[in-house]
Amino acid sequence: TAGAVYNEETSKFEFTMPAAEISSVTIKYAAVRNNVTVDAVNCEVKGNVENVQVNTTVTFTITPDENYRGNKNNITVTCGDKSVDFTLTGNELSFTMPNGEVTVAVAPTAEYEITAADIMDGIVTFKNLTTATGATEFTSSVMAIDGDEIEIKVESSDGYTPVAVYYGDDEVTADHDTGKYIVTAAAGKTVSVEYDVQEYTITADSVDGKYDLEVSETKLGVGEYVSGTVTAADGYKVTGVEVTYGVEQTVAVKFNDKTGKF
Repeated sequence: TAGAVYNEETSKFEFTMPAAEISSVTIKYAAVRNNVTVDAVNCEVKGNVENVQVNTTVTFTITPDENYRGNKNNITVTCGDKSVDFTLTGNELSFTMPNGEVTVAVAPTAEYEITAADIMDGIVTFKNLTTATGATEFTSSVMAIDGDEIEIKVESSDGYTPVAVYYGDDEVTADHDTGKYIVTAAAGKTVSVEYDVQEYTITADSVDGKYDLEVSETKLGVGEYVSGTVTAADGYKVTGVEVTYGVEQTVAVKFNDKTGKF
């Protein structure tokens, strides 16, 4: 053999030619291995960090502390001053090991609660579409971190119609295709709803020759007070007042047969 000198920095080698034909040049090689440094805040990260072979898949399992949640926005993987592409599936982080020392920084974000302001004329419930699995139900509040997609369901009490939905100071517009209210979670914001009172018509007419009927208003909102007077024609007397709506449903009425007022 002829002793060869190899320069790792330049990838060049050299040797002194002997007085003979060179029958072969044999290259000795080994897989390059590097280490991974993990910087974990508000969580525990488990995985192989020593002597990781270049171009192999590296996988870490992230277990956030209670009431914390990780996503791609609070994870960085770097090799020197360059970012390394990674994937996050559930709590499993993976990437292809580059040719260099790698730093993985993970800092899950604290979850916060999204609720609705006190609403007297309806019910507001929520679903976190980012974390929902299967047939997740709507609830009166939902835990989230910034960037989560939240669906808001607005239901009205009888006689009220929602006219505006707000997330913080921003009005939320229902999706054109689905009619759903979707917002992006942001800390410190509360949902509120403005309602209009739906007005209903009262149909009540006098009957010639029997009685005259006067009603204080003929169009009112639910819960408003209605009064009126019934005056019987000669030869008749009023024995009661019945108010109906829907399908044979009645409203309780106070009637004074001496004054004709109800």
